Amino acid sequence: MTNAGEFTTLTLEERYTSTPESKQFEQELEQGFHPRSPDMLFEMVSELGLGPESTILDVGCGTGWAACRLAERTPSQILAIDLVPSLLATTMEAVKAAGLEQRITVRKASILDIPVESGSVDFIWCRDMLGDGFPIPPAVRECYRILRPGGRMLVYKTFAGEFLEPREAERLYRGLGAAPEELALEIARNRPEHAEQAFLDAGFHIEQKDVIGGEWREYDIEHGEHSPRSGLYASRLLRGRDSFVRKYGDALYEQALADALWFPFILLGKLAPAVYLLKKDAA
Repeated sequence: MTNAGEFTTLTLEERYTSTPESKQFEQELEQGFHPRSPDMLFEMVSELGLGPESTILDVGCGTGWAACRLAERTPSQILAIDLVPSLLATTMEAVKAAGLEQRITVRKASILDIPVESGSVDFIWCRDMLGDGFPIPPAVRECYRILRPGGRMLVYKTFAGEFLEPREAERLYRGLGAAPEELALEIARNRPEHAEQAFLDAGFHIEQKDVIGGEWREYDIEHGEHSPRSGLYASRLLRGRDSFVRKYGDALYEQALADALWFPFILLGKLAPAVYLLKKDAA
């Protein structure tokens, strides 16, 4: 991408004069660029040809929505793990409601200590959790350990983008739970090069990398699946800071602000989601 200062600028007259070229530009911008949806991840999984004898690990399963979707897309057995008791309870409820108790097992466990034998898992689903409160390298090594030779791991992670300013990064990651003394480390491990080096050091081959950027958020907005209310909430939080902090405390306020800024920051290129398909080479 062109850096500031490396592009030509319009004159004052050109900025305020409508031309056929500027109108065409606006029309093309309004039409959009046919963004892909988050379902592309499940399409990637479907292309792997996982069978009923295959085992899938959903690490950091959250509410269980992904585990249930994976069960719809594949005939495989699925192990869903998380550390948060309330999320595990929600996952178990979702699995039961979907009638998938024979296909999906839910357990409390950490990505740093996965309770399965080495070389016993065919595919790992890891979305929106890698590096969330723990160092990436040992987590990736543990995932490598449990994968069978030839197995794959899909990672979706939101990294710091090129437009994220240092003070914005400090405020964002502090609000999301980073301790002050660990802030520099948190910012560093949210750079793509840090994760990619961890993948390679663990022994993985990066089979595919796809920088999503704001593409999914464009899809959501264009299809009415996500309203721009997060920007509205951010504005309210900024204007009403004193009142919110007085009523609810600064920790809850900062987390709410970070959450509200998340989607706008993705659209603005301050955060840059990316997808990796990693492969453990056959023995």
